[in-house]
This record gives sequence, C-alpha cells and structure tokens, in this order.
Amino acid sequence: MKSGNTDKRPRVISYMRFSTPEQKLGDSLRRQISEARAYAQREGLEFDETLTDEGLSGYHGAHRKRGKLRGFLECVEQGEVPPDSILVVEDLSRLGRENVFDALQMILQQLIGNGIKLHVLNSKKTYDKESLNGPDFIGLWIGITEARAESERKSRHLKASWTSKREKAQNGRTILTSRCPAWLERVEGKFKFKPGAAETIRLMFQLKLDGYGKTRIESALNESAPWKRPNGWRASYIQKILKSRATIGEFQPHRIVDGVRKPIGKPIDDYFPPVVDPNTFDAVQKAFERNKGKGGKTGSGTNVFQNLVKCPYCGGSFVFRNHGKPPKGGSYLVCDKGQRGFGCKRHAVRYDEVFDAVLDSCRGIDPVHVLGVENDQKREIRRLTIAVEGGRSHVEGLTTRMRNLRAVIAETDDPENRKEFAEDLSDLRTKLKEGKRQLDRDKRRLRELKKAPEYLRIWQRDLTELKLACEGDDGIAVRLRLKAHMKTLVRRIELYSSGVAEAEKPEDIGIRRPRSTKGRSSASLWKDYRKEAQQLVRRRMTKEGRFIRVFFETDRILNVVPKGSIATGWSPSEDDFVGPTPIDIDGE
Repeated sequence: MKSGNTDKRPRVISYMRFSTPEQKLGDSLRRQISEARAYAQREGLEFDETLTDEGLSGYHGAHRKRGKLRGFLECVEQGEVPPDSILVVEDLSRLGRENVFDALQMILQQLIGNGIKLHVLNSKKTYDKESLNGPDFIGLWIGITEARAESERKSRHLKASWTSKREKAQNGRTILTSRCPAWLERVEGKFKFKPGAAETIRLMFQLKLDGYGKTRIESALNESAPWKRPNGWRASYIQKILKSRATIGEFQPHRIVDGVRKPIGKPIDDYFPPVVDPNTFDAVQKAFERNKGKGGKTGSGTNVFQNLVKCPYCGGSFVFRNHGKPPKGGSYLVCDKGQRGFGCKRHAVRYDEVFDAVLDSCRGIDPVHVLGVENDQKREIRRLTIAVEGGRSHVEGLTTRMRNLRAVIAETDDPENRKEFAEDLSDLRTKLKEGKRQLDRDKRRLRELKKAPEYLRIWQRDLTELKLACEGDDGIAVRLRLKAHMKTLVRRIELYSSGVAEAEKPEDIGIRRPRSTKGRSSASLWKDYRKEAQQLVRRRMTKEGRFIRVFFETDRILNVVPKGSIATGWSPSEDDFVGPTPIDIDGE
C-alpha cells in the first residue's frame, strides 16, 4: 500500500510474513497468494499482493514496528486505505506472535476500529465490528493465545536442540553447520585446510607483526601467496581475517533475529582447526589497537619512531624531515606545530642522534626479533617475546570482558539469566588466572634468557648489525619490523629539544655551598659557584641541554641523553639521566 492512494474502492489486501528466507521455499508462497486471490474474486474486489515482510519475526513485533505492516497501519490510520477493505492472512500467527494485549490492540484498534476487516484463510473466518460483538471475539482471543503459545514452544524446542548441538560441538563430537571460513572445506564430516591456505594466513599474521600495513600485505600476498583468492587479495578482506577468532579455532554460533544476524550462546573453542596460536593472534590485535587513529601508508619506514615522538612544550607531534645528504643536509625530527609557526619555536634535532641514543640505551629492544636471525636461543627469545606481548593483550581483554559482564549482571533481574551470566563470569575468572600464570611464566623465562652472561655481549653485537641493516633502500623491511617492534615496547617519546622548560635553583642541580679555602672565604666561593651554576642552568634550557624521555608500556620512564648534550647528571624528576650505556628497561 502506498501513501497518497486516491482509489477509494474497497480491496482485498494479502499480508504475508516470513521470519527466515527458508520459509519462502516450497509451495507455501504460491498457495497463499492463490487462496487470497480466489477469496478476492469471490468477494468481487480488487486484489493487492504487495504487502509482504521478509526476515522479520512476529514474536517481538518487529514487523509492526519497522516492517511493511507498519507502513500499512499508518496508511489505515491516515484514512488512505478505503473503508471495508479486507486484510487477508493465512492464519493469525502471520499478524504476529506477540503477547495477547499488543496483538488485540493492533487488530481491534488499528485495523477493525478504522473500518478494515480481517479474513483468516485457514479458519475461513472474517472479523469486523459486527462479528466481534458475539462469540467470534472469544475465537479471536483463543487464536492469538495459541499462536503465542506455539511460538514459545518452538522457541524452547529450538533452544534445547541448539544447546544439545553446541554441547556436542564443544566436546568435539559434531559439526553444527556446514558453513566455515573460506580457508577451510568440509571433507568427510571434518574441516580441512584448503591447499596452501594455512601457510598464507600464517604469512599474513607474520607480515602484520613485522609492521606491514594492509596495503603492503595485499601486494605481498597477490605476488607470492600459495593460496590465491578468485579475484585476488584485497586489504579489507585481509584485515577481516586478521581479526577473525576463527583463525585460533573459535566458532561463535549465530541466528537471524528480526532480520539481523546475532550471536547465540558462548563461543565454542577448538571447533575449527587453528591456523595460528592465541599469543600470535592477541599480539596482532594489540598491533591494531596501537595503530587505531594513526592510519596512513607505512611508506619506507624511514622514521622508526613514527607517531611516537611528542613535543613536551606544546603537546604536538614531531615529524620526520629529510634535507638531503650530509654534511649540509641530513634528516631531522621537528615539531609539527613549530614548523608551521603555530605557537612553538623549539629546535629541530638530528634523527640519527635520537635513533642512536634510544637504541643504545634501551636494552628492551630485541635485535633478534627484528632481524630474524635464528639459533635455538634466539628462536626461544623471539617466541617468548611474542608470547608476552600476546599474553598481556589476552589478560587485558579478559579483564575488560569480566568488567562488562559484572555490569550486565548488576542490571539483570531474571534469575535464570543471572545464573547463566554468573557461570560465564566464573569461566572468565578461571581463564584470567591461567592467563596471568602463563604470562608470569613466559616473562620469568624471558628474563632468565636475557640475563645470561653472554646475552649483553651478543645483544650489543646484534644491535650494531641492526643499525647497519636499517640503512639505505635495502633496509625498508628491517625498518618496518623495527617500527612495529618499537610500538610494542614504547608508549610515547618526549623530545626535549631545548632542554628543561624552567630554571632551577643551583642547589637543585647538585651545586652545594663550598667550604672556605686558603685565601678565599666561603661567601666568595659561593658567589662564583652560584654564577657558574646559573649559567649552566641557562645553557641546559637551550639546545645544549636536549634530552629524550622514553615512556615504556611497562610504565617505566627513562631519560636518555644523546652524545654532545650537557644534560648528563641532572634530572628534573626522580628519574636519573643515562648515557648511551645499555641498561635493562623491560621493567619486569
């Protein structure tokens, strides 16, 4: 029915509703239309078959709230449907399976109250104002009640059936549905990887951990992936796979509710054969989280500190600028607001100075992880590094889920729902305890390996190799991996390009009142010392006093002094400045 209809002759209007697409299959649709058309011919009225709702459940009244039936009811109330028109349905359940009060209100007030008759094909009953004054009202009430009861019975049966199937699936005895991820196929009742699919997805995850953006991964897979997609790989689909928990074997059952696909029940672990381990998956999700809001091409990865370096004076970001080859040129980090003349006039700092100072001072940087050089010890360090990163993300995720579930329980009045939610909370609590225990084991083992007597010597050698590998056009892949690695360790870097913001008293920078010496009083000595200290403070408020403050993901803060700076030995906070001597910064 269309708004604005000018034809005022009564008509027969057939209404059909299908809550699932499968209900349209078979002969039901043709039969309903045929019977409704035959009824219209017997009544000698024009037939209208345009009123059909698909994918909308009548149990919650979605068809009445946002389906075509809603539009029809609005037309009725606005007087655009001719009086004495007849709405035809196969049975009362097609008009809905809502509670009796809402269903009766719609039929009596919105339809019959506005002069529209209701004809039910199955019972061959026609309801209008006159018939409802008699026993037909009782029949209408009973029909609506039975429709609601039948819907509830089917719902309980379906829920019990799916519960049984999920329990069997969780015990590994059955497959719920033939649907599965694109990298799998069903063979003899079991899921199998398509040829080359597992290797391709593992490569996808590794490239993401190596710092590749989705566009670079797209190109790499289209060039050499063993598993090809029919129309080639696309960045959007790659990102979908990287975020899919099906890659670790998890399956979340869904069902269609009011035309919307919604999850049903808890996820089923180990339903699909896993492609990657949970730690790798969680590490990639952490990488997505770190990159959120920092989109853009990865480029050549020239600046391994991209999106990390901030200006402590104005809060802006430092950007990379290449002014050509040395000695006249060079690469610099400069405050973005400062270069645009937007309220900050701080100095630019040579990029290689920051690069060397941070890498030389931060022993948490793992050259092995970036270079991919392999031996048994390095392989184990690499594995544990990923495990710790993924383990932290896993624990954070479980903690967030528990907090959200507690909030849901607090708002839930239904005893059965509260019991089910409490069981879910207990499961999450168990998983969280085990996740923390495993994370502690991995961190402890990683510390032991890194504290081995030969580790520092090997680390220094590998760090030199890493710096060399980052140079030139051949170092793009290494720089991208290093940039991704830095983001797992460092939350923020503040570059004090002009030293401290305010002068301190001489006493606060280690200058103490001297004792008198032969020929000079302590007052005279103090005057000279104080003058010297004030000059030193002023110098440390210039480029001469530049330093770098590194904020790590472990909440450790480290002040690093590049070569040539006079800031060494003085700290504006409780943290000590360090020079380019490697120290342990993992904070564990």
